[in-house]
Amino acid sequence: MRQTKTLPENELGLEKITRTRNVFLVWMFGFFVFLSFDLFVEGIVFEWLAWNGTKKNDWFFVLWWGAVMAWFFHGVFTLYERCSQ
Repeated sequence: MRQTKTLPENELGLEKITRTRNVFLVWMFGFFVFLSFDLFVEGIVFEWLAWNGTKKNDWFFVLWWGAVMAWFFHGVFTLYERCSQ
């Protein structure tokens, strides 16, 4: 018969901290992805389309900031839920 091990109380706490830390690292990595995407679009795509300094690229910044804010609030609420449990 197979025996299952029960984890002591402190290991469960360390497991929770590790998972929360991983969520935080993924959340921060997402900000670097957003920044890299923005720099690529501003430096390459908008230069190629000659949209820098014009109002043609305003829609991109509205969508970009909306996505950044959604990512921020999603991460804050997720981290708050994980830390408050």
